[in-house]
Amino acid sequence: MVLQEPISLPRFRNLSSFLPEVASKNPEKVAIIWENERITYGELLNGVSRTASSLRRIGLKKGDRVGTMMKNSTEMVYVWLGSLMAGCVFVPFNTGLKGDFLAYQIKDSRPSVIFVDGELVQNIPENVIPETRLVVRGGQEAGNHEKFEKFILEGEESFVPEQVSPSDPAQILYTSGTTDKPKGVVLPHYSFVNRAREVSSIILMREDDVLFNCLPFFHTSGQVMTTLPALLSGLTTAQMDWFHVSRFWNFASKTCSTVSFLLMRMVNLLLNAPKNNYAPNMLRVIMCGGVSAPIQRRFMKRFGVQLVEGYGMTETCGIAIFNTVYDNKVGSIGKPLRSVLVKLVDEKGKDVGIGRVGEIAIKERMKNTIFLSYLNSPSPFNKLGWFLTGDLAKRDKEGYYYYVERKKDIIRSRGENIIPSQIESVAELFPGVVEAAATGVYSEDTGDEEILLAIRTSGKIDYGSFVDFLRQELPFYMIPRFIIQVETLPKTANQKVKRSELKKLDKSKAFDVREVSRLK
Repeated sequence: MVLQEPISLPRFRNLSSFLPEVASKNPEKVAIIWENERITYGELLNGVSRTASSLRRIGLKKGDRVGTMMKNSTEMVYVWLGSLMAGCVFVPFNTGLKGDFLAYQIKDSRPSVIFVDGELVQNIPENVIPETRLVVRGGQEAGNHEKFEKFILEGEESFVPEQVSPSDPAQILYTSGTTDKPKGVVLPHYSFVNRAREVSSIILMREDDVLFNCLPFFHTSGQVMTTLPALLSGLTTAQMDWFHVSRFWNFASKTCSTVSFLLMRMVNLLLNAPKNNYAPNMLRVIMCGGVSAPIQRRFMKRFGVQLVEGYGMTETCGIAIFNTVYDNKVGSIGKPLRSVLVKLVDEKGKDVGIGRVGEIAIKERMKNTIFLSYLNSPSPFNKLGWFLTGDLAKRDKEGYYYYVERKKDIIRSRGENIIPSQIESVAELFPGVVEAAATGVYSEDTGDEEILLAIRTSGKIDYGSFVDFLRQELPFYMIPRFIIQVETLPKTANQKVKRSELKKLDKSKAFDVREVSRLK
């Protein structure tokens, strides 16, 4: 089924000039709901215009880069949209970065100015500060620092948006760097407005929708899955600074939210949270990523909200394959969006056909709807314009895709190729297991790669019962040899599990599954 054209989303071509048009239609309508704050479209336009004007005042021009180290906030939205209105390239850094990790990305992207929250200034390496102007939100003006409040007040209330083309770079977003240094993904203006349009079609967006975001703006998900579809169409978006499991349902209820987007970890946390965390609400659909079919069914049955699963990455401006509210095959990641071409290929680049596992290859069907390049790197596209994602999937005869695993994460044990996510999705069904991550580790006594399963739990669990559960649900060759409880799973700044770090966990502190028989 072809994705339907959204009713209310105008056909903008860039993120530079949309806000004046949207705000002029209903300046008093609430654009953004924060915890104790309501920002109207008129107020939003004023703040964004002042920011754009001040960027021009300090000498920035079209194509210059504007960095941020800011948590979700009204000011972060002003900088985000103000940078784009001024024709600059927005470069949001993950607020969890510090030291050499942050220094690398700053030096790689070379922003002319960095907007930073006061409590995060200390994370910016001193060796990059002399080269970059800092504007501090909530901090003191000193040396090369300037207070955000002064910066924005010196801007003009009206600003004529810079003229940009659909293909002009809008943002540089950095990948997780699970296997190498993070790459700066250069995304064009049209990729954002097009993806927002496709999201609005996935959810059959309505005039009364309130789109709830609890992901950071330094990820594409925080921008394109909820925030931009709302703002581009003149609707309201409810914003949390971060995902809070104890407040999610109450905030959704308080703001009358109807649509949201969650990652797998968030879905699991809500399922494992105490029942008194729940509050009746108006959510009708939650888009998600990485959630297994059993977890989806449990979630929908318990909370009465439709989960719609899909697949994407930074390079595809958030998503590329997705189910819809009207065509939702639970267990699949859906079908390709109308703007992209997708195929599954083997090691030689040939199509693997229906039902067989192959690497996901993506090519734009509509121009400027995926990334342009990696910053300061050779072209990632082959001669025919295809991009190999490094992710494995399979496709059924009806055209639905099913995610398998990262190509480099496959465990090879007992003569079998084992998909870690299949073990993890089962482990997370056991009561008390909040998160699970599996990897292969070499075992001296068997001379083979054995499976290590790291779990984060909400309390103590009985290993014997847990292993019995795994044996009932998994084939013998997928049963972990080692199980280790951790307080946190090692993750990248973009919250992806670092399996290379899992391999370094001390096996001597793990539970050896072969010991289960001795417990009985």
